[in-house]
Amino acid sequence: MSTKLSAFMGGLGIDARDKLEVAANATVTVGDGTNFGNVHVGDNGKFIAGAADDFQILHNGSQTALNNLTGDLIIRTYADDKDIILQSDDGSGGVEDYFRADGSTSESLLYYSGNEHFKTQQTGVKVTGNVDVTANVGIAGNAHVGSYLTIANTNPAATDSLVVGGNVRIAAGSLIFADGTSQSSGSTTSTFPTGDYGLLDASNVSTDAFGQTTGGLTQFDMLTSPTGSVDGQDLGALS
Repeated sequence: MSTKLSAFMGGLGIDARDKLEVAANATVTVGDGTNFGNVHVGDNGKFIAGAADDFQILHNGSQTALNNLTGDLIIRTYADDKDIILQSDDGSGGVEDYFRADGSTSESLLYYSGNEHFKTQQTGVKVTGNVDVTANVGIAGNAHVGSYLTIANTNPAATDSLVVGGNVRIAAGSLIFADGTSQSSGSTTSTFPTGDYGLLDASNVSTDAFGQTTGGLTQFDMLTSPTGSVDGQDLGALS
């Protein structure tokens, strides 16, 4: 047996000390199935679900909270091509996305002021803009740099590809030089100079390891004094 309360029956007053119970498996509908009304709960009142009041929706007059007191909180859409979106009013009557889980592409996106900055993809992630890292970065594969790479130096020249403000240590391997015309990348190698921070290529003492004519410099490292003539070009690799 069901009992309906209609608009013509007047108000239904329930004392705050009393409780309105609905039988198990029953459905409470506000409206006639087509035109729906509202359920109002005052400040600090709660919508509660669960035998132990495990899930609560409440508003205290200034903030709204969804409290999940046990288990996982799952937000799910059952339409494969529909998105899950978190938005905020942009202050001009419109909305801006904070987060979007794209149901069509399975991508997740993070925004700042409506602009996409982080996207998950099948191959990994894509970042639009700068990435500030305060700790270490571990790279298991290759690192590809599109313009220039700076280490402890934030003001590279327009023609620089690598700017290092500290030391460069090569424990093993060779330096590869390619002039872009007669040589291809990786086709010609030059052994790194012997001695501590030596400048001279042992195979060609008239040219240093950076391809500059030495003008008479025959030896220069941190353990011995230079012999021969020295000019500014000789030390250009250290500037």
